[in-house]
Amino acid sequence: MRLLAVVLLLFFLPAAAVSAPIPVLDKVARSYAKRQPALENYVVTVQTDRIRQTIEQMTAHLPADVARPPAPVVRKYWQRSSGKSLVRAEGPNVFPLMQEMAGKFSRSLSLELFDFFLPVGKGGERDRLLEQAEVGVIESDLAGVNLQSVTLTFSQPANLNGAFYGRGLDLPQTGITRLVIDLDPKREVVKRMEVSTAGQIFTLEARYREVSSGWLPTEVLLTSFDGSVDIRLETEFEQFDGIWLPVRQKRVARRGDKTDLLDVVFADYVVNEPFPPEVEKLLAP
Repeated sequence: MRLLAVVLLLFFLPAAAVSAPIPVLDKVARSYAKRQPALENYVVTVQTDRIRQTIEQMTAHLPADVARPPAPVVRKYWQRSSGKSLVRAEGPNVFPLMQEMAGKFSRSLSLELFDFFLPVGKGGERDRLLEQAEVGVIESDLAGVNLQSVTLTFSQPANLNGAFYGRGLDLPQTGITRLVIDLDPKREVVKRMEVSTAGQIFTLEARYREVSSGWLPTEVLLTSFDGSVDIRLETEFEQFDGIWLPVRQKRVARRGDKTDLLDVVFADYVVNEPFPPEVEKLLAP
């Protein structure tokens, strides 16, 4: 067993020479797109103490004898066809500030593990960025595990526009000078990404659990080279009618000297049912 990485293949191509997708990148992207094909959409109730805490902060200015509004029901909608998710407050007494609260949650809860890596519908954008970049591919064998690393180096800072990874972890999409993607061609998953800007380098790692429908990302780690950012997202999944869905997410985010903990439970899934027209409109491509 080789304990050191042995380079089997190494090549760098000028931007003008790239005319087709990188095979391993295309293979893994197709694999992500085919996972859980029975899942078209879902709506789920979001439960977290942060909702109560936020409402208390928003109503702290009210006189003590004034009744506080009941906490709204916060639901998350996700739709495969548009690749979008929506978090909104619902209930009979939802006022604008509550929707504002839900909007703040959207940023933390918009990370959709089904299409975070190499998102569906972004293949054309990926091809465009591959044409712009100097591309290198390294195949290696480390302790018996085969990995292929794809490196994109941009002569001018690039806007990835969600082509290689989704939003929700504060990983930059603009000003990218270099992107490294480590792929496991056997499991057909992204293992690691390194994202460089002019002033910072971020590393994103994913750990998986094997289930009947493939590999589920149960832990995602984001760190910065200078140590100022350290985010850990842990996800628990359960199976509903043959579909694996997250039932709990715990996010610990440290930025500088501040640490934030968000613990969320997802309950009462409704899968593959039509959304209300208003929600459909908001999720339209």
